[in-house]
Amino acid sequence: MRKGSFTGIPHSELTELKKVFASSAAQAWAVGVGTILHTSDGGTNWTAHETNRNWVQIVSSADGSKLFTAENAGRLYTSTDSGVTWVAQGNAGNWAYLASSGDGNRLMANDHGPSGRIFLSTDAGVTWTQRETNRYWRQVAVSGDGKVLFAEALEELRAEEEYGTVRVKPEGVFITPLGRRFVRNLVQPFDAYLKKLSATTKFSRTV
Repeated sequence: MRKGSFTGIPHSELTELKKVFASSAAQAWAVGVGTILHTSDGGTNWTAHETNRNWVQIVSSADGSKLFTAENAGRLYTSTDSGVTWVAQGNAGNWAYLASSGDGNRLMANDHGPSGRIFLSTDAGVTWTQRETNRYWRQVAVSGDGKVLFAEALEELRAEEEYGTVRVKPEGVFITPLGRRFVRNLVQPFDAYLKKLSATTKFSRTV
């Protein structure tokens, strides 16, 4: 991909793209329904890997040699040879977000919905420890040196899902037909400015 222009990936190589992750200007990965694609020349050419699963997320180490990906409602997978071979890790889950340290050894994964589990690995995915539950996590991150972990929760959505106004899935938050009547209320948790302002300012209720 050149500055100021985009080159499309041939449609025959994927049916639905879910996630793109770049470890450098030259090297990037794209995952979707039934495929993992890799480029090492900035997107000019793409090679397909692992075409039999519905992939939803992918991240890599800084050098692109260690990869960490997740199957929709399935297992986590790791690769230590730039995607040539893959090893299933951990238990099945509804994985929403993944993160990796720069060396690819410290990994984080969380599933969506009421269970709200976060798992941490310090050995490149071989073993996993559950660290958090019962939160609606919407993002996780690991610093380059692996010493700082970050996770953001969206607790406001818990009650809304119970009311039937939203559905939380790995690919995003979806407003139901019932929830369309309350769109103004439902989007407020995503407004960072409003959160900061509401700490010092009182507002009337929305209906």
